[in-house]
Amino acid sequence: MPLTYFEKTTETRSVAEALRHDGAVVVTDIAEPGLVDTIMEELRPRLEKSGLDTRGDFNGDRTLRVEARVLCTAPSAADLVDHDLVVRVADEILLPHCAAYQVGSMSAIELLPGTVCSGIAPGRFPLPDPERRDGASDRGHVGV
Repeated sequence: MPLTYFEKTTETRSVAEALRHDGAVVVTDIAEPGLVDTIMEELRPRLEKSGLDTRGDFNGDRTLRVEARVLCTAPSAADLVDHDLVVRVADEILLPHCAAYQVGSMSAIELLPGTVCSGIAPGRFPLPDPERRDGASDRGHVGV
């Protein structure tokens, strides 16, 4: 299933409808210039120190992961979690079913060279870099 791509100026309802239908969407350029680099700089020491600790059959051995305390390690990632469009889409999908909600977990995943992307599956969201023809990614992704 191909993912639907949206501009960050897209109406909330359109993004929410696609998310409900497909289970995932991509919103391009949602991060302000330099934000991803800042987040990666904040994550780098922890990725280097313990990023391979999650190696195994499920995660593979070609990814570096930070699976707990992402916002403590990379406080700049809060700008993605608290982005107006992200919050509006979450509100539209979740608030009809609850009085309040909170982020239950976050992961930061850096795909190393040679990683074979598994695509979207429950609990696994490393997305291939659309700029690379081989579908691999050499950038970290902070999933929101």
